[in-house]
Amino acid sequence: LPVDQLILVVNFKYRFSVTRRELVDTVNQPDFNSSTG
Repeated sequence: LPVDQLILVVNFKYRFSVTRRELVDTVNQPDFNSSTG
């Protein structure tokens, strides 16, 4: 696997994990607010 392609794969996985974490935070926030309120 070429280094450039490897870097692209790592960047993609990192971005995907960050995006998924942000999505989970966005989804969990209303649940947290509704459960407390």
